[in-house]
Parts: sequence; C-alpha cells; structure tokens
Amino acid sequence: MIEVKPGIVRVLTPTFGKVEITLKPIDVEVIKVGDGYSVVPTLKITATAERKVKHGPLCNPNLPYIPVEISDSEMGHIKIRVENDEILVYIEAMRVLIAEEASGPDGDPCVLVAWRYGIRVCPRS
Repeated sequence: MIEVKPGIVRVLTPTFGKVEITLKPIDVEVIKVGDGYSVVPTLKITATAERKVKHGPLCNPNLPYIPVEISDSEMGHIKIRVENDEILVYIEAMRVLIAEEASGPDGDPCVLVAWRYGIRVCPRS
C-alpha cells in the first residue's frame, strides 16, 4: 500500500452522544482480470463515543441494531501499486446501525456499518 486514509463517519445518539466511527483499510486483495483488476478491500471498523456506557450486554450480532442518521462523513481511500499501475480504492459509509442497549468492554457502542467501495486505475506510466 502506498497511501491509506481512513474513512470517518460521525453520528449522534441519545445514549452515547457524539460517536466517531473509523473505517480503516487493513488489506486489499487484487486480481488481474484481462486488462483490468478485481479489488476487494478489508476494513477494521472502530467506534469512539463521547460518553462511555458500561451496562447491559457486550456487543454481539444477535442484538437489536437501529439505524442512526449520519451527521458527517469523510470518504477514505487506499492507494496501491500493481505492476506499473496505481489503483485508488475509495471507501464510503452508506448506513450506520447502533445497538443502544449494549457496548464493548471499553464502553464504546456496538456498531454495524454498511459501506461501499469503488476503484480508479491511474494512467499507466
């Protein structure tokens, strides 16, 4: 990876207050397909809350998650080099869901993020 910029999403919840969610690219799988590429990024998603809440169950996929409105977001990206090409992979959060009745061990909220990505192959050198 040549360059990594995490995507950032900010939401506001009654329980946790302002929550900043980071979508950090940690890996990219690239497969050459003809003259193009198939790219699959892997992200690590973390949430940091204004108010830590340490009650109720710990995060798990069986909790009731509710959608929250995104108040602000910044698109992230990864720039990689494959052979003579540079590929820019854009990452954008589309939807955020939070389990208001639960938290992680450190008191930050349990979040699910629906995200998408796109690629741009920079001109060959």
